[in-house]
Amino acid sequence: MKVLLAFTMNNKIQNKGIQEQFQIMKVYAQDLYKFSQSLALDLTIRDLSQISYKQKGQLLLQSNYKAIQEVDNQLDQYLSDSYSDKKYKKLIRSCILLTTKRNTYQFTHKSIQEFLVAQYVYNFLVSLENLNQLQNQEIQNLDHLKTSLFNSLTFNLSCEAFRGANYFIKDKLLNTEINQKMINIVMLSSNTQFCRAASNSIYLLSQMNVYLGSQNFSSIQLADTNISGLSFFESDYSNSIYQNVIINSCNFNQANLSDIMWNDVICKEKPYQEGQKSCFKSVAISPDGNYIASGGENGIVKLWNLKTYFYLRFNAQT
Repeated sequence: MKVLLAFTMNNKIQNKGIQEQFQIMKVYAQDLYKFSQSLALDLTIRDLSQISYKQKGQLLLQSNYKAIQEVDNQLDQYLSDSYSDKKYKKLIRSCILLTTKRNTYQFTHKSIQEFLVAQYVYNFLVSLENLNQLQNQEIQNLDHLKTSLFNSLTFNLSCEAFRGANYFIKDKLLNTEINQKMINIVMLSSNTQFCRAASNSIYLLSQMNVYLGSQNFSSIQLADTNISGLSFFESDYSNSIYQNVIINSCNFNQANLSDIMWNDVICKEKPYQEGQKSCFKSVAISPDGNYIASGGENGIVKLWNLKTYFYLRFNAQT
């Protein structure tokens, strides 16, 4: 996809005769890719594959009273012809894989938008130096992570809008070194400022089914993410904080779950209840559906609350 994207853009550049207009061809190519990727990220964050945009007047007044106020001007930087660099941006828009129909704009194919988002995530993770919670890190490196889009509340890789991009991301992240970086980012979330980056990292780890047994995840903080299928066998999860996290089919066997604060955790599995140790003779559910009773071959009756899954009592030798 990267080779195809570069080839197509270069062909468009040549067709426009841009070599003659810009002597520094490499700089223009960089601007072209940066423009494309930034637009792809903004569209994906908004869960959009196409946008409607109308040009605005170029008159700027200090008191600009309008019947309808524009609430979101984020797309102006890509599509508006009211800026001093409008000619340059028009030229860029003519060379990226963007189709225009009247006032509607979209990438030629949605996979292009998805690939550009995936490329951002991969390049960002590669740019990070190895992060280790147990060692003093350069402030500059941590600031790079803290202020990044990857750590922004609006950037949630577990959302449906990123599903296509995640297919490309998984292919790129089959790398042990990058996996370790993401594990270290998760550990950094003991500082709440890295919660979003940690939630994105552990989601990617779950998508690749990376084994996370025997890890020190004490006091980590995750929110609004999906970690289904991960194994945390013998990991330390003490004092961890979860908010709206999906944990379907996770393995927490022999993990330290002391003093955890897990709120709105979503799990499809039903709690396991140990039944009769001997063969069942009969099973009955109460008429209101609130209780279940089982009778064993040994004459013991056991009773559970079906809503809370609490074991209530048993009557010996009936």
